[in-house]
Amino acid sequence: AIAEAYPDVPIQVGGGIRSDERAASLLEAGVARVVVGTRALDDPDWLRAMARRWPGRVTVAVDTREGVVLRKGWTEETGLKVERYLPTLADLPLAGVLSTDVGREGRMAGIDREACARVLEASPHDVWISGGVTTLEELDFLDRNGASGVVLGMAVYTGTLDIGTLAER
Repeated sequence: AIAEAYPDVPIQVGGGIRSDERAASLLEAGVARVVVGTRALDDPDWLRAMARRWPGRVTVAVDTREGVVLRKGWTEETGLKVERYLPTLADLPLAGVLSTDVGREGRMAGIDREACARVLEASPHDVWISGGVTTLEELDFLDRNGASGVVLGMAVYTGTLDIGTLAER
C-alpha cells in the first residue's frame, strides 16, 4: 500500500523474506528493494538465484555483534567474522548490504568506528550502516569512509539529531 501511495519514493522492505514468492510479490507491488538476512546467510544458492533474478534489487542484511555475524533475528552467533563473509558476496549483483551493529542498536552509544571501517573496507558492495549512529560527526566519518547511507532511529526519535539539519546536509 505504501509503494502504491508513493510511487516516486524508493521503498525498501525487510523482515521475514524467506521465499521467492514473498520477494516477487513485494517487488511486483512496486517495492524498489527487498532485504534478506538469515536465509541469505544459510542458503547462498538461494541468495545467488535471487540476486540474479532481480539484479540491483536485493539487499543483504548483515547483523553483527562484536564483528561476528548473527542469524535468526540476532539470536544466534555464526562464529563467522563479517570481514570474511562480505567478500563472498562479491560476484552477486546486489543492491548493497545493510550492516547493523546490534550491540549498539537503540542505545545512543555511538558507532564503533573501527568496526564500521572494517565493514566498509571488506564489502564489495554499497553499505548502509545501522546501529548507534548518533552524531553529525559520526555521519561525516561514515561519509568519508565510503558508507552509501545510514539508518537512523533513536537519534532522530529523541531529537539528538535534528531532521531539518540532516535534510540540509
